Amino acid sequence: MIKIKYYCEKLGLSLRREFVRLLIMNLVVALGALGSGFALSMEIGFVALLVGTIAVNLYQSMAYQTMLERREAGRVVAFIEAFTVIKIFVNNHYNVYRALEETIKYVKPIIREDLIRLVEDIDADKSIHPYVRFARGFPPLIVEQLMISLYQLDVEGGQSHSLAHFDYMFDQFQHQKMIDQKRRYEERLDAMNMWPLVGAGLIAINLLVGVIQIILGAISEL
Repeated sequence: MIKIKYYCEKLGLSLRREFVRLLIMNLVVALGALGSGFALSMEIGFVALLVGTIAVNLYQSMAYQTMLERREAGRVVAFIEAFTVIKIFVNNHYNVYRALEETIKYVKPIIREDLIRLVEDIDADKSIHPYVRFARGFPPLIVEQLMISLYQLDVEGGQSHSLAHFDYMFDQFQHQKMIDQKRRYEERLDAMNMWPLVGAGLIAINLLVGVIQIILGAISEL
């Protein structure tokens, strides 16, 4: 069963619209299966309904998951771009708070609200907690490590060793991002190789239904 409410909340989609769209897709499958049942046999209609319903819901679930992954990937890319700007400001002797304020002007909308909340949280709480809360909005664990490094840089006043550690952590994050992108590309290739197997499975089901029909027809004539 598709977790449609979960995906709508994560992706900012209308729950009502997505529910209606999914309902229409399943109704189309049901009508097609009903037509197959009348034109051929009820057994084929039932199998068509079962296979069609599973296929539609699986397709939609994969589509939602792909959209979610693209959104998260877009946020991570925006994070890298934002912290590239932060790094420039910090290296030009801005303190961390001011660097964050200035960076808000240049970041993509997908991450701007996160940075604004971070600055507001820092105003209310000078501890490490605002940095950790910000990091939890992103999937890679290294984001949290980078935010802790940024907090340490702020606490220590931009000392040279803290700045060097921050630069190192950021470079490591960029390197890890490149590795993740390569891995996801390879996973997509593997997923594409599975579709011929799915097609072969559907053909095998159709052949099996045909054989069952022949057997049932022969039995009924005895």
